Amino acid sequence: MLQDNSSPTEVNRVSLICSEGVLMATNSRNHLICLLDERINCLAPQTNFDRDIIQEVGALVDYQTRDRGQKMSVAQLKEMLYRKYEPAESVDILLAGQDNEGLHIYNMGLNGGSTRLMYAVKGNQGIEEAYAYLTQHWRESLNIQEAEELARKVLQVGEYDFMDMCLIYKTGNMETDDYSEELFAAMD
Repeated sequence: MLQDNSSPTEVNRVSLICSEGVLMATNSRNHLICLLDERINCLAPQTNFDRDIIQEVGALVDYQTRDRGQKMSVAQLKEMLYRKYEPAESVDILLAGQDNEGLHIYNMGLNGGSTRLMYAVKGNQGIEEAYAYLTQHWRESLNIQEAEELARKVLQVGEYDFMDMCLIYKTGNMETDDYSEELFAAMD
């Protein structure tokens, strides 16, 4: 399927870990890559509902890191997002970043379900084929150019087609603090 780009899929978001960091990409103008923290991004639908939640979580993270001087982990941010999405019927987010435990990608789904992965895709159809293609072609030693090429193939993006992409470069050791129950209480 993905070998010759002859049959279009509806895979519109991909994230993968490579030797130099975490790459996130979309071929959809209906999705946004949002910076939540210095080393953490999410790829979410561009609806008013999602945008409001992302902005609210971003403001809470900013308060935690800037005003209180505490760094948050990717897993803590995942928990914050789930708490904010709790009343919603669905969550459709890829969350990626780096903290003191390394590089992370979470494919966030319904009912608080998420899995930490080395690569992830989202879309309406063709997910199984995209995962099969990634399973066959992905390796952690991919450099940035190879990771971008792999993302383009999974998203079936040509050289002049729309594609929004970001890379969170891997850095040395990072410090994160235990999250404050006070911060989570403020969210409720």
